[in-house]
Amino acid sequence: MTIDDVTLALPVHELQQRLAARAFTAVELTEAYLRRIERDAPRLNCFVTVTPERALADARRADAERAAGRRGPLLGIPYAVKDAIDTAGITTTWGTSALRGRIPAKDALVVAHLTRAGAVLLGKTALTELCAAFSDEPFSTLGGPCRNPHDPTRWSGGSSGGSAVAVAANLCAFAIGTETSGSIEQPASWCGVVGMRPTYGLVDRDGVMPLSWSLDKVGPFCRDPADLRELVPALMNAAGPLDRAPAPRIGIVDRLAEPLGDPGDPALWSAAKDALRRAGCTLVPIALPELPSAAAMTAILETDIFVALEDFIRAGHVEHLAARRPWREILGEHRALGITGEDYVKAQRVRTVLQRAYSALFQQVDAIATFGMPRLPLVIGQQPEELRQPGARVQLRDEGNLCGLPMLALPIGATAHGLPRSLHAVAAPFGEHVLIELALRLGVSRASP
Repeated sequence: MTIDDVTLALPVHELQQRLAARAFTAVELTEAYLRRIERDAPRLNCFVTVTPERALADARRADAERAAGRRGPLLGIPYAVKDAIDTAGITTTWGTSALRGRIPAKDALVVAHLTRAGAVLLGKTALTELCAAFSDEPFSTLGGPCRNPHDPTRWSGGSSGGSAVAVAANLCAFAIGTETSGSIEQPASWCGVVGMRPTYGLVDRDGVMPLSWSLDKVGPFCRDPADLRELVPALMNAAGPLDRAPAPRIGIVDRLAEPLGDPGDPALWSAAKDALRRAGCTLVPIALPELPSAAAMTAILETDIFVALEDFIRAGHVEHLAARRPWREILGEHRALGITGEDYVKAQRVRTVLQRAYSALFQQVDAIATFGMPRLPLVIGQQPEELRQPGARVQLRDEGNLCGLPMLALPIGATAHGLPRSLHAVAAPFGEHVLIELALRLGVSRASP
């Protein structure tokens, strides 16, 4: 049968209902997504590798298992995975031409879990080179910049941009990305999809490109927060769904960044807060801790990167980076930071104090929310002077990552020009169900690309 574009835009749970009702088969659904990828992916540059043979084999297996009586929320559901995550027999480049010939012998554990759940792998999505480890150039992606489906002259965000674009452009039902310091939250916000960074350590990172052993996380992108109730357990190879939570008490941080990304941002943020109140949530104004979290993040991340990618550096692959600056200059800038072992230990002490401060905050509230990405998506080719922007969102991003907190990015509307805007929330460790409850009560205001 012919599956139309409206069907391909459905969330995971609705696609599963139609598969269960025999409205179409997993093979038919997979073929429809592959056709859409062939049509739209090249102009968006969101896939590095498409895997039709693996996808159709996965889909045929899912149909056979369904016919034999198996059921499951992801059985026969097509997805994509960031090209920083290993896939057996399929090139995994980490986003750099230096590793175009890298073919892992086995799947990353998270991919193995999804295969076990019956999901169908469509391909590998684009990312900023080495998850932006050695470059502040946002557009250094294999094949060219990953483009925002809402305005292809603008960037998707990174480093998990390809995964967010694939979901936003309805090229897959869900996708998997990674985050060390904003790499799920930023592209989810700019592409107008739901993104979740799980609690540090909740999803196994075996077979995932290392950037920082103490900061790396693996998480999903999807179109409906209801899907997260099944997706998060599936990534852990655990039985789902996650439980619903009572109406959360939400700590609100109103310190928006200056300048605002769009004149309509305050109204969107105000409307989101009103909607949460109407949904039964209690909103409590709070202040974030006053600690040197940005300096701590720099000391930890800059040190961890050079340790995690030591083999890559020693092999000389850094001489083939897409960055316009030579490796000698990049290395010189790192050394100029002058980060010492003492600095690293002090940064870890700041992290411990931060964790205690957030633990105290979560005695008062169940989640903390603020306005998401204040900056509008970058125009491709326009090199920004500074990607970091002062404000609660940047602070919550850094501190949430340092403390290992789960994070949710949720679409809450769009600018007059159709560019998505978002809410950013964190909860206490293992509070994914609280963030999902917040999202279910607020609902999704998602712009169509």
